[in-house]
Amino acid sequence: MMKKYAVLPVLLVLAACSVKSVTPDTPAQVDPREHDARSVAAEAEPIAGTILTGLSVGDYAAYSRDFDENLRNAITAEKFAVLKEKFAKTIGVYEAGKSQINKIETYRDCYKIYYFVKFSRVQASDPVIMTVKVVKTPNGLKVSDLTYSHA
Repeated sequence: MMKKYAVLPVLLVLAACSVKSVTPDTPAQVDPREHDARSVAAEAEPIAGTILTGLSVGDYAAYSRDFDENLRNAITAEKFAVLKEKFAKTIGVYEAGKSQINKIETYRDCYKIYYFVKFSRVQASDPVIMTVKVVKTPNGLKVSDLTYSHA
């Protein structure tokens, strides 16, 4: 008789654990800032691809297509040629399709997107980091700063 009563609390606990919650499932809420950052990253992806392709083939018009006026004035065609030559000697050329977003930083008036980029003379485990600073304009995103770093 005692064994029957000892089993009863165990059965009650198991039954309580297996009962589904009576509150309906609600979808996970996405932070609007996260949604905005993902949207900007998706819009910036082809811009970054055009920058890298323009750099690898030496096409300044493509490279600077999405620059704002200040950046276009800072990175002239002459400076672009020097940069391309320097990269060819040090890190090599961009390997098409081998870039990925590492992180996105959201600021009040801009976004910084950090890309891991594979160049021919660097190991995949030690990529070049390309930082693209973009701002929203009525005509879409514009690149307002662009830097490269490598250890």
